[in-house]
Amino acid sequence: MNDLPPPTRTRAEFDAVLNALPALQEGSHSARNVCLVAGKKDHGPGEHEYELWQERWSSLLRDTPGVTVESAFEWPESTLWQRADLVVLYFWNHDWNTQRYAELDGFLARGGGVVAIHSSVVEDRHPNELARRFGLSGQRPRLQFRHGPLRLEVRSSKPHPITQGIESLNLVDESYWEMVGDLEKVETLATAREAGKDRPMLWTHSHEEGRVFCTVPGHYAWTFDDPIYRLILLRGMAWAAGDDVARFHALAAKGIDFATE
Repeated sequence: MNDLPPPTRTRAEFDAVLNALPALQEGSHSARNVCLVAGKKDHGPGEHEYELWQERWSSLLRDTPGVTVESAFEWPESTLWQRADLVVLYFWNHDWNTQRYAELDGFLARGGGVVAIHSSVVEDRHPNELARRFGLSGQRPRLQFRHGPLRLEVRSSKPHPITQGIESLNLVDESYWEMVGDLEKVETLATAREAGKDRPMLWTHSHEEGRVFCTVPGHYAWTFDDPIYRLILLRGMAWAAGDDVARFHALAAKGIDFATE
């Protein structure tokens, strides 16, 4: 890993985004069962820390009233799919198969929510199948990527509550582009300029009765400790579950060391 972490954010930067949405009304939430799915680490230190993320975010989410958190390694058992309201995937799934697609389809058909982080949007063999569910998907070697400074530009013409209060966001992470899928069937929330074009980095997609939120950033562990990226991810989770997008706002700054202003 040759990249250096980005500068620490100030509390004022974070609060400007946090306060762009109304605060969650007490008692307005439903009980939710969240399943966090990780896989075997496949990169160097600080990269693709799937299980570390699962451990930390399981602890983080358990502080939310009405939320039950379960975990799975590489794929949830069928009983977990039946119990879950929201499934968050953070691992490179090298075994997308008929059974897994059937379980995912059944979950989305009954209105379940899915969040796919970084390498979870990659499908090694049949990317069109994953793109049908997630809107877009990547397949090596067609998929292009780059590590380093990454500037997300939020689509201001179509504001979305997930990115409310953000015009642009500077990260140090990995971008993907040359994705498979139909851009007309996704709502692109933020793009990055790569190879002369604006490429989708955050998007939402509806499949059957379910909602899907996808984020390309998430390569480095430090990205999950960026309070604004964390806020985006937490909002995306709430949105996918069909909840008030501010439901997890209280978690976004937990344990964060802000820069001195």
